[in-house]
Amino acid sequence: MNQRYLRKRAFYLAVLARKLRSFDDVQDLTFTYHQGNAMRPILIVKPKGKGFKVRLHPYPEEGVFRLNRFHLDKNNVRQWWYRQEEKQTAHSREGDSPELGPATPHYNVWILRDLVWDVNEGHAVHQLWGGAGLTDGISLLKVWLHQRELDQGIGSFSNYIMLMFVVYLLSERKLSPLMSSYQVMRNTLLQLSQSDWCNHGISLAGDVTSEDDQPSLEDFHRSFDVVFIDRTGYLNLTADVCRATWDRVKHEARLSIEFLETPGVDAFETLFMTPVKFINTFDQCFHVKTSDRLLKCAKHLSVDSHSIDVCGITTVACLPKLIELLYKALGKRIQLLGLKLTPPDQWNINESPPTKDVMTLTFGLLLNPEAAMSMVDKGPSADSPEAAEFRQFWGDKSELRRFQDGSICEAAVWSCKTLAERRKISAKIVKHILNRYTIYSMCNLYIYIYIYIYI
Repeated sequence: MNQRYLRKRAFYLAVLARKLRSFDDVQDLTFTYHQGNAMRPILIVKPKGKGFKVRLHPYPEEGVFRLNRFHLDKNNVRQWWYRQEEKQTAHSREGDSPELGPATPHYNVWILRDLVWDVNEGHAVHQLWGGAGLTDGISLLKVWLHQRELDQGIGSFSNYIMLMFVVYLLSERKLSPLMSSYQVMRNTLLQLSQSDWCNHGISLAGDVTSEDDQPSLEDFHRSFDVVFIDRTGYLNLTADVCRATWDRVKHEARLSIEFLETPGVDAFETLFMTPVKFINTFDQCFHVKTSDRLLKCAKHLSVDSHSIDVCGITTVACLPKLIELLYKALGKRIQLLGLKLTPPDQWNINESPPTKDVMTLTFGLLLNPEAAMSMVDKGPSADSPEAAEFRQFWGDKSELRRFQDGSICEAAVWSCKTLAERRKISAKIVKHILNRYTIYSMCNLYIYIYIYIYI
Protein backbone atom coordinates (compact mmCIF):
# COMPACT_ATOMS: atom_id res chain seq x y z
CA MET A 1 0.00 0.00 0.00
CA ASN A 2 1.24 3.51 -0.90
CA GLN A 3 4.67 2.39 -2.16
CA ARG A 4 5.62 0.89 1.23
CA TYR A 5 6.76 -2.44 -0.26
CA LEU A 6 8.90 -0.86 -2.98
CA ARG A 7 10.53 1.56 -0.51
CA LYS A 8 11.25 -1.19 2.01
CA ARG A 9 12.71 -3.26 -0.80
CA ALA A 10 15.13 -0.44 -1.68
CA PHE A 11 15.95 0.08 2.01
CA TYR A 12 16.72 -3.62 2.39
CA LEU A 13 19.20 -3.41 -0.50
CA ALA A 14 20.88 -0.38 1.09
CA VAL A 15 21.32 -2.25 4.40
CA LEU A 16 22.63 -5.28 2.52
CA ALA A 17 25.13 -3.11 0.62
CA ARG A 18 26.35 -1.56 3.86
CA LYS A 19 26.96 -5.01 5.28
CA LEU A 20 28.68 -6.38 2.17
CA ARG A 21 31.17 -3.51 1.85
CA SER A 22 32.83 -4.68 5.08
CA PHE A 23 33.84 -7.98 3.42
CA ASP A 24 37.36 -8.16 1.99
CA ASP A 25 36.22 -10.46 -0.82
CA VAL A 26 34.01 -7.73 -2.30
CA GLN A 27 35.79 -5.42 -4.75
CA ASP A 28 32.95 -3.14 -5.82
CA LEU A 29 29.28 -2.48 -5.03
CA THR A 30 26.96 -0.52 -7.29
CA PHE A 31 23.25 0.07 -7.67
CA THR A 32 21.25 0.17 -10.88
CA TYR A 33 17.58 0.23 -11.91
CA HIS A 34 16.28 -3.16 -12.99
CA GLN A 35 15.22 -2.78 -16.64
CA GLY A 36 15.44 1.00 -16.10
CA ASN A 37 12.61 1.02 -13.54
CA ALA A 38 13.51 3.57 -10.85
CA MET A 39 11.19 1.90 -8.33
CA ARG A 40 12.97 -1.45 -8.62
CA PRO A 41 16.70 -1.01 -7.87
CA ILE A 42 19.07 -3.97 -7.70
CA LEU A 43 22.53 -4.40 -6.17
CA ILE A 44 25.50 -5.41 -8.33
CA VAL A 45 28.34 -7.16 -6.48
CA LYS A 46 31.78 -7.61 -8.04
CA PRO A 47 33.92 -10.17 -6.16
CA LYS A 48 37.62 -9.40 -5.82
CA GLY A 49 39.80 -11.17 -8.39
CA LYS A 50 36.83 -12.57 -10.33
CA GLY A 51 35.71 -11.85 -13.87
CA PHE A 52 32.00 -11.80 -13.20
CA LYS A 53 29.37 -9.78 -11.33
CA VAL A 54 26.41 -10.89 -9.25
CA ARG A 55 23.07 -9.05 -9.48
CA LEU A 56 20.97 -9.32 -6.34
CA HIS A 57 17.18 -9.18 -6.75
CA PRO A 58 15.37 -9.31 -3.39
CA TYR A 59 11.93 -10.88 -3.23
CA PRO A 60 9.67 -11.97 -0.37
CA GLU A 61 9.01 -15.53 0.67
CA GLU A 62 5.96 -17.30 -0.70
CA GLY A 63 2.65 -16.51 0.96
CA VAL A 64 3.47 -13.02 2.29
CA PHE A 65 0.69 -11.46 0.17
CA ARG A 66 -2.37 -12.89 -1.53
CA LEU A 67 -2.06 -12.42 -5.29
CA ASN A 68 -5.62 -11.15 -5.67
CA ARG A 69 -4.66 -8.14 -3.55
CA PHE A 70 -2.83 -6.94 -6.67
CA HIS A 71 -5.65 -7.51 -9.12
CA LEU A 72 -5.61 -5.14 -12.09
CA ASP A 73 -8.78 -3.40 -10.90
CA LYS A 74 -7.52 -2.68 -7.38
CA ASN A 75 -5.98 0.54 -6.12
CA ASN A 76 -2.89 0.33 -3.92
CA VAL A 77 -1.76 3.97 -4.08
CA ARG A 78 -4.25 6.37 -2.53
CA GLN A 79 -4.54 9.72 -4.26
CA TRP A 80 -4.79 11.69 -1.02
CA TRP A 81 -1.49 10.12 0.12
CA TYR A 82 0.29 10.64 -3.21
CA ARG A 83 -0.73 14.30 -3.42
CA GLN A 84 0.03 14.87 0.26
CA GLU A 85 -3.53 15.95 0.99
CA GLU A 86 -5.55 15.60 4.14
CA LYS A 87 -7.76 12.54 3.98
CA GLN A 88 -10.90 14.51 4.75
CA THR A 89 -10.20 17.00 1.95
CA ALA A 90 -9.67 14.17 -0.53
CA HIS A 91 -13.04 12.69 0.45
CA SER A 92 -14.82 15.88 -0.47
CA ARG A 93 -13.00 16.22 -3.82
CA GLU A 94 -13.08 12.72 -5.25
CA GLY A 95 -16.83 11.98 -5.06
CA ASP A 96 -17.58 8.24 -5.26
CA SER A 97 -15.04 5.97 -3.54
CA PRO A 98 -12.82 8.93 -2.64
CA GLU A 99 -10.50 6.89 -0.49
CA LEU A 100 -9.60 4.41 -3.22
CA GLY A 101 -9.09 6.34 -6.44
CA PRO A 102 -8.45 4.73 -9.84
CA ALA A 103 -6.90 1.29 -10.25
CA THR A 104 -3.09 1.00 -10.24
CA PRO A 105 -2.32 -1.93 -12.59
CA HIS A 106 1.32 -0.97 -13.29
CA TYR A 107 2.13 -0.48 -9.61
CA ASN A 108 0.49 -3.83 -8.84
CA VAL A 109 2.54 -5.54 -11.56
CA TRP A 110 5.81 -4.17 -10.16
CA ILE A 111 5.08 -5.91 -6.85
CA LEU A 112 3.67 -9.07 -8.42
CA ARG A 113 6.96 -9.64 -10.27
CA ASP A 114 8.64 -10.38 -6.94
CA LEU A 115 5.74 -12.40 -5.55
CA VAL A 116 5.49 -14.86 -8.46
CA TRP A 117 9.21 -15.15 -9.22
CA ASP A 118 9.54 -18.67 -7.83
CA VAL A 119 6.43 -19.94 -9.62
CA ASN A 120 7.54 -18.74 -13.04
CA GLU A 121 11.15 -19.81 -12.57
CA GLY A 122 10.07 -23.27 -11.46
CA HIS A 123 7.79 -23.65 -14.46
CA ALA A 124 10.56 -22.54 -16.85
CA VAL A 125 13.11 -24.94 -15.36
CA HIS A 126 10.63 -27.81 -15.59
CA GLN A 127 9.84 -27.09 -19.25
CA LEU A 128 13.46 -26.59 -20.34
CA TRP A 129 14.97 -29.50 -18.40
CA GLY A 130 17.12 -31.79 -20.56
CA GLY A 131 16.85 -29.77 -23.76
CA ALA A 132 20.37 -28.71 -24.79
CA GLY A 133 19.06 -27.30 -28.06
CA LEU A 134 16.55 -25.20 -26.13
CA THR A 135 19.13 -23.55 -23.87
CA ASP A 136 21.50 -22.88 -26.77
CA GLY A 137 18.63 -21.49 -28.84
CA ILE A 138 17.65 -19.16 -25.99
CA SER A 139 21.25 -17.95 -25.82
CA LEU A 140 21.12 -17.12 -29.52
CA LEU A 141 17.86 -15.22 -29.04
CA LYS A 142 19.38 -13.21 -26.19
CA VAL A 143 22.29 -12.23 -28.42
CA TRP A 144 19.80 -11.31 -31.14
CA LEU A 145 17.98 -8.96 -28.76
CA HIS A 146 21.19 -7.39 -27.45
CA GLN A 147 22.59 -6.69 -30.92
CA ARG A 148 19.41 -4.72 -31.69
CA GLU A 149 19.44 -2.79 -28.40
CA LEU A 150 16.02 -4.19 -27.48
CA ASP A 151 16.94 -5.66 -24.09
CA GLN A 152 17.90 -2.54 -22.14
CA GLY A 153 16.04 0.22 -20.35
CA ILE A 154 12.49 0.58 -19.10
CA GLY A 155 9.95 -0.87 -21.49
CA SER A 156 12.49 -3.19 -23.08
CA PHE A 157 11.76 -6.63 -24.49
CA SER A 158 13.94 -8.31 -21.90
CA ASN A 159 15.79 -11.61 -21.99
CA TYR A 160 13.32 -12.89 -19.42
CA ILE A 161 10.36 -12.20 -21.71
CA MET A 162 12.12 -14.05 -24.53
CA LEU A 163 12.84 -16.98 -22.20
CA MET A 164 9.21 -17.21 -21.12
CA PHE A 165 8.04 -16.97 -24.73
CA VAL A 166 10.11 -20.05 -25.56
CA VAL A 167 8.47 -21.77 -22.57
CA TYR A 168 5.07 -20.73 -23.94
CA LEU A 169 5.88 -22.16 -27.39
CA LEU A 170 6.89 -25.43 -25.73
CA SER A 171 3.57 -25.61 -23.91
CA GLU A 172 1.76 -24.95 -27.20
CA ARG A 173 3.84 -27.69 -28.90
CA LYS A 174 5.26 -25.25 -31.42
CA LEU A 175 8.74 -26.10 -30.16
CA SER A 176 10.16 -29.45 -29.14
CA PRO A 177 13.00 -30.37 -26.73
CA LEU A 178 14.48 -32.43 -29.56
CA MET A 179 14.99 -29.38 -31.80
CA SER A 180 18.44 -27.98 -32.51
CA SER A 181 19.43 -24.49 -31.38
CA TYR A 182 18.94 -23.21 -34.95
CA GLN A 183 15.44 -24.63 -35.14
CA VAL A 184 14.52 -23.14 -31.76
CA MET A 185 15.85 -19.73 -32.77
CA ARG A 186 14.20 -19.73 -36.18
CA ASN A 187 10.79 -20.98 -35.02
CA THR A 188 10.73 -18.49 -32.14
CA LEU A 189 11.48 -15.55 -34.44
CA LEU A 190 8.88 -16.80 -36.90
CA GLN A 191 6.24 -16.95 -34.17
CA LEU A 192 7.23 -13.48 -32.95
CA SER A 193 6.85 -12.02 -36.44
CA GLN A 194 3.36 -13.51 -36.76
CA SER A 195 2.07 -12.66 -33.27
CA ASP A 196 -0.08 -9.71 -32.26
CA TRP A 197 0.19 -9.28 -28.51
CA CYS A 198 -1.42 -5.82 -28.71
CA ASN A 199 -4.79 -7.26 -29.74
CA HIS A 200 -4.49 -11.00 -29.07
CA GLY A 201 -2.38 -11.55 -25.99
CA ILE A 202 -1.00 -14.93 -24.93
CA SER A 203 -0.99 -16.71 -21.58
CA LEU A 204 1.11 -19.32 -19.79
CA ALA A 205 -1.81 -20.04 -17.45
CA GLY A 206 -3.95 -21.80 -20.03
CA ASP A 207 -3.90 -25.18 -18.26
CA VAL A 208 -4.06 -23.75 -14.74
CA THR A 209 -7.39 -23.74 -12.89
CA SER A 210 -8.37 -20.08 -12.66
CA GLU A 211 -9.77 -18.44 -9.55
CA ASP A 212 -13.08 -16.63 -9.54
CA ASP A 213 -11.50 -13.18 -9.25
CA GLN A 214 -8.60 -13.84 -11.63
CA PRO A 215 -8.37 -11.15 -14.36
CA SER A 216 -9.36 -12.16 -17.86
CA LEU A 217 -7.41 -11.56 -21.05
CA GLU A 218 -9.77 -8.68 -21.88
CA ASP A 219 -9.00 -7.08 -18.50
CA PHE A 220 -5.29 -7.14 -19.31
CA HIS A 221 -5.85 -5.58 -22.74
CA ARG A 222 -7.79 -2.71 -21.15
CA SER A 223 -4.85 -1.92 -18.87
CA PHE A 224 -1.76 -2.59 -21.01
CA ASP A 225 -0.57 -2.07 -24.59
CA VAL A 226 1.09 -5.50 -24.87
CA VAL A 227 -0.14 -8.63 -23.09
CA PHE A 228 1.76 -11.82 -22.16
CA ILE A 229 0.33 -13.41 -19.00
CA ASP A 230 2.50 -15.47 -16.67
CA ARG A 231 1.93 -18.90 -15.12
CA THR A 232 -0.17 -17.59 -12.19
CA GLY A 233 -2.59 -15.66 -14.40
CA TYR A 234 -2.10 -12.43 -12.43
CA LEU A 235 1.09 -10.94 -13.91
CA ASN A 236 1.53 -9.37 -17.34
CA LEU A 237 5.17 -10.02 -18.23
CA THR A 238 5.09 -7.24 -20.86
CA ALA A 239 3.35 -4.62 -18.71
CA ASP A 240 6.12 -2.04 -19.33
CA VAL A 241 6.58 -2.82 -23.04
CA CYS A 242 5.09 -0.05 -25.17
CA ARG A 243 3.50 -0.50 -28.57
CA ALA A 244 6.46 1.06 -30.40
CA THR A 245 8.92 -1.42 -28.86
CA TRP A 246 6.67 -4.38 -29.64
CA ASP A 247 6.26 -3.23 -33.25
CA ARG A 248 10.02 -3.01 -33.63
CA VAL A 249 10.53 -6.50 -32.17
CA LYS A 250 8.09 -7.87 -34.74
CA HIS A 251 9.75 -5.87 -37.52
CA GLU A 252 13.24 -7.13 -36.63
CA ALA A 253 11.96 -10.71 -36.33
CA ARG A 254 10.37 -10.47 -39.77
CA LEU A 255 13.60 -9.13 -41.31
CA SER A 256 15.60 -11.89 -39.62
CA ILE A 257 13.37 -14.59 -41.08
CA GLU A 258 13.85 -13.04 -44.53
CA PHE A 259 17.64 -13.18 -44.04
CA LEU A 260 17.47 -16.81 -42.96
CA GLU A 261 15.49 -17.70 -46.08
CA THR A 262 17.77 -15.79 -48.48
CA PRO A 263 20.25 -18.12 -50.19
CA GLY A 264 23.89 -17.05 -50.37
CA VAL A 265 23.68 -14.77 -47.30
CA ASP A 266 25.76 -15.39 -44.17
CA ALA A 267 22.77 -15.13 -41.85
CA PHE A 268 24.75 -15.94 -38.69
CA GLU A 269 27.15 -13.04 -39.27
CA THR A 270 24.26 -10.67 -40.03
CA LEU A 271 21.94 -11.66 -37.20
CA PHE A 272 24.29 -12.38 -34.32
CA MET A 273 27.69 -10.76 -34.99
CA THR A 274 26.65 -7.40 -36.42
CA PRO A 275 25.24 -4.70 -34.10
CA VAL A 276 22.05 -3.11 -35.43
CA LYS A 277 22.23 0.49 -34.25
CA PHE A 278 19.01 2.39 -33.70
CA ILE A 279 20.06 5.22 -36.02
CA ASN A 280 20.76 2.74 -38.82
CA THR A 281 17.29 1.19 -38.56
CA PHE A 282 15.25 4.31 -39.29
CA ASP A 283 15.12 6.95 -42.01
CA GLN A 284 14.63 9.85 -39.59
CA CYS A 285 15.17 10.26 -35.86
CA PHE A 286 14.12 13.02 -33.51
CA HIS A 287 15.03 13.68 -29.91
CA VAL A 288 12.60 15.16 -27.40
CA LYS A 289 14.55 16.63 -24.51
CA THR A 290 12.30 16.81 -21.49
CA SER A 291 12.52 19.23 -18.58
CA ASP A 292 11.27 19.61 -15.02
CA ARG A 293 7.95 20.80 -16.46
CA LEU A 294 7.07 17.30 -17.61
CA LEU A 295 4.67 16.86 -14.69
CA LYS A 296 2.54 19.69 -16.10
CA CYS A 297 2.68 17.93 -19.46
CA ALA A 298 1.21 14.83 -17.78
CA LYS A 299 -1.77 16.87 -16.65
CA HIS A 300 -2.14 18.44 -20.10
CA LEU A 301 -2.19 15.00 -21.73
CA SER A 302 -4.82 13.78 -19.25
CA VAL A 303 -2.51 11.12 -17.82
CA ASP A 304 -2.22 12.59 -14.32
CA SER A 305 -3.88 9.54 -12.74
CA HIS A 306 -1.53 7.26 -14.68
CA SER A 307 1.37 9.18 -13.14
CA ILE A 308 0.17 7.97 -9.73
CA ASP A 309 0.07 4.41 -11.07
CA VAL A 310 3.74 4.60 -12.17
CA CYS A 311 4.91 6.27 -8.93
CA GLY A 312 5.53 9.68 -10.43
CA ILE A 313 7.83 8.57 -13.26
CA THR A 314 6.23 11.10 -15.57
CA THR A 315 8.19 10.08 -18.67
CA VAL A 316 6.63 6.63 -18.39
CA ALA A 317 3.22 8.18 -17.72
CA CYS A 318 3.34 10.41 -20.83
CA LEU A 319 5.00 7.96 -23.22
CA PRO A 320 1.94 5.84 -24.22
CA LYS A 321 -0.06 8.96 -25.01
CA LEU A 322 2.79 10.50 -27.04
CA ILE A 323 3.20 7.28 -29.04
CA GLU A 324 -0.55 7.13 -29.67
CA LEU A 325 -0.54 10.73 -30.94
CA LEU A 326 2.44 10.13 -33.24
CA TYR A 327 0.94 6.97 -34.72
CA LYS A 328 -2.34 8.76 -35.38
CA ALA A 329 -0.69 11.85 -36.88
CA LEU A 330 1.83 10.09 -39.12
CA GLY A 331 -0.56 7.35 -40.22
CA LYS A 332 0.35 5.78 -43.55
CA ARG A 333 3.44 7.95 -43.90
CA ILE A 334 5.45 5.52 -41.78
CA GLN A 335 5.97 1.78 -41.73
CA LEU A 336 7.38 1.78 -38.22
CA LEU A 337 7.70 4.11 -35.23
CA GLY A 338 10.56 3.19 -32.92
CA LEU A 339 11.60 4.25 -29.43
CA LYS A 340 15.27 4.10 -28.49
CA LEU A 341 15.71 2.20 -25.23
CA THR A 342 18.29 3.74 -22.90
CA PRO A 343 20.32 1.42 -20.63
CA PRO A 344 20.02 2.33 -16.93
CA ASP A 345 22.88 4.07 -15.18
CA GLN A 346 24.94 2.48 -12.45
CA TRP A 347 26.13 4.39 -9.39
CA ASN A 348 28.31 3.70 -6.39
CA ILE A 349 26.53 2.88 -3.14
CA ASN A 350 27.96 6.08 -1.59
CA GLU A 351 26.51 8.29 -4.34
CA SER A 352 23.05 9.70 -4.83
CA PRO A 353 20.91 7.89 -7.43
CA PRO A 354 20.25 9.51 -10.83
CA THR A 355 16.92 11.03 -11.72
CA LYS A 356 14.11 8.52 -12.13
CA ASP A 357 12.91 10.17 -15.34
CA VAL A 358 14.51 9.67 -18.77
CA MET A 359 15.65 13.14 -19.81
CA THR A 360 15.79 12.46 -23.56
CA LEU A 361 13.32 10.45 -25.62
CA THR A 362 14.58 9.36 -29.03
CA PHE A 363 12.08 8.26 -31.66
CA GLY A 364 12.77 6.80 -35.09
CA LEU A 365 10.61 6.88 -38.22
CA LEU A 366 10.82 4.21 -40.92
CA LEU A 367 9.10 5.99 -43.80
CA ASN A 368 6.66 4.59 -46.30
CA PRO A 369 8.13 5.77 -49.64
CA GLU A 370 4.72 5.85 -51.32
CA ALA A 371 3.09 8.21 -48.80
CA ALA A 372 5.87 9.91 -46.81
CA MET A 373 6.06 13.02 -49.02
CA SER A 374 2.34 13.51 -49.60
CA MET A 375 1.39 17.16 -49.04
CA VAL A 376 -2.22 16.44 -48.04
CA ASP A 377 -3.67 14.24 -45.32
CA LYS A 378 -7.20 13.60 -46.56
CA GLY A 379 -9.82 13.39 -43.85
CA PRO A 380 -13.51 12.48 -43.70
CA SER A 381 -16.28 14.11 -45.69
CA ALA A 382 -17.25 17.55 -44.43
CA ASP A 383 -20.77 16.45 -43.44
CA SER A 384 -19.76 13.22 -41.70
CA PRO A 385 -19.70 12.78 -37.89
CA GLU A 386 -15.93 12.09 -38.03
CA ALA A 387 -15.22 15.56 -39.44
CA ALA A 388 -15.45 17.22 -36.02
CA GLU A 389 -12.98 14.72 -34.56
CA PHE A 390 -10.55 15.38 -37.43
CA ARG A 391 -10.75 19.16 -36.87
CA GLN A 392 -10.25 18.69 -33.14
CA PHE A 393 -7.16 16.55 -33.69
CA TRP A 394 -5.38 18.77 -36.25
CA GLY A 395 -6.53 22.15 -34.98
CA ASP A 396 -5.66 25.10 -37.24
CA LYS A 397 -4.02 22.79 -39.81
CA SER A 398 -7.42 21.37 -40.75
CA GLU A 399 -9.27 22.97 -43.66
CA LEU A 400 -12.00 22.12 -46.16
CA ARG A 401 -10.68 21.07 -49.54
CA ARG A 402 -12.26 19.97 -52.81
CA PHE A 403 -10.57 16.94 -54.37
CA GLN A 404 -10.39 15.86 -58.02
CA ASP A 405 -13.20 13.33 -57.58
CA GLY A 406 -15.53 16.19 -56.59
CA SER A 407 -15.69 15.33 -52.89
CA ILE A 408 -15.34 18.03 -50.25
CA CYS A 409 -13.42 16.74 -47.27
CA GLU A 410 -11.47 17.90 -44.25
CA ALA A 411 -7.75 17.87 -44.91
CA ALA A 412 -4.44 18.77 -43.28
CA VAL A 413 -2.26 20.54 -45.87
CA TRP A 414 1.51 20.86 -45.63
CA SER A 415 2.73 23.57 -47.99
CA CYS A 416 6.03 22.79 -49.71
CA LYS A 417 7.77 24.41 -52.67
CA THR A 418 10.71 22.07 -53.20
CA LEU A 419 11.42 18.36 -52.97
CA ALA A 420 13.75 19.06 -50.06
CA GLU A 421 10.88 20.62 -48.11
CA ARG A 422 8.63 17.66 -48.86
CA ARG A 423 11.19 15.39 -47.24
CA LYS A 424 10.66 17.40 -44.05
CA ILE A 425 6.88 16.93 -43.91
CA SER A 426 7.16 14.26 -41.22
CA ALA A 427 9.16 16.72 -39.13
CA LYS A 428 6.47 19.37 -39.57
CA ILE A 429 3.79 16.91 -38.47
CA VAL A 430 5.74 15.84 -35.37
CA LYS A 431 6.43 19.46 -34.43
CA HIS A 432 2.80 20.47 -34.92
CA ILE A 433 1.40 17.58 -32.88
CA LEU A 434 3.83 18.00 -29.99
CA ASN A 435 3.11 21.74 -29.94
CA ARG A 436 -0.62 21.13 -29.95
CA TYR A 437 -0.81 18.40 -27.33
CA THR A 438 1.90 19.48 -24.90
CA ILE A 439 2.41 22.73 -23.02
CA TYR A 440 5.73 23.43 -24.67
CA SER A 441 6.89 25.47 -27.62
CA MET A 442 9.26 23.68 -29.95
CA CYS A 443 12.48 25.22 -31.16
CA ASN A 444 15.82 24.37 -32.76
CA LEU A 445 14.52 21.98 -35.40
CA TYR A 446 17.46 20.68 -37.41
CA ILE A 447 17.05 18.18 -40.23
CA TYR A 448 20.04 16.41 -41.65
CA ILE A 449 19.95 12.73 -40.87
CA TYR A 450 18.09 13.47 -37.65
CA ILE A 451 15.36 15.78 -36.47
CA TYR A 452 16.06 17.40 -33.11
CA ILE A 453 13.16 18.68 -31.05
CA TYR A 454 13.79 20.34 -27.70
CA ILE A 455 10.99 20.94 -25.22
